Amino acid sequence: MQNRYTDTVIGDVWIPAGYTVGSERFKATPSGHKIPRIIQLVSQDIRTFIDCHPLAANIIKIDNKKVFIAAGAQDKLKKSDSLVVYSRISTAGLQQHEQIGVIILQNVEAAFSVGEMEVVSHSRRIKAGDLLKSW
Repeated sequence: MQNRYTDTVIGDVWIPAGYTVGSERFKATPSGHKIPRIIQLVSQDIRTFIDCHPLAANIIKIDNKKVFIAAGAQDKLKKSDSLVVYSRISTAGLQQHEQIGVIILQNVEAAFSVGEMEVVSHSRRIKAGDLLKSW
């Protein structure tokens, strides 16, 4: 992440001799008024950049109790992570998701993982194409 932050100052943009950046006297100058605003912009961008985004992946195959998913170590998954399984339901052209289980990861490779169902819904069995989310 590399951004340049700028703002406009009306008035003097120099720092008077004897003023320390961050001091109350500096904050009272036109330039000193802008520093907190620029810091706020930088902070918002950093929060957005490092914010936790939930993982979403698909089940690619089911073999007996083993569930293969299209996400792995490159997606920050690790052994013993649990993922919630959602069925994909299309109703009146709208895509809906119904929670149908939880998978615990047993093996994590770079681009895929293998897990086993921990919690199973009695309404429907999982199948290839179902959606997984980290929460």
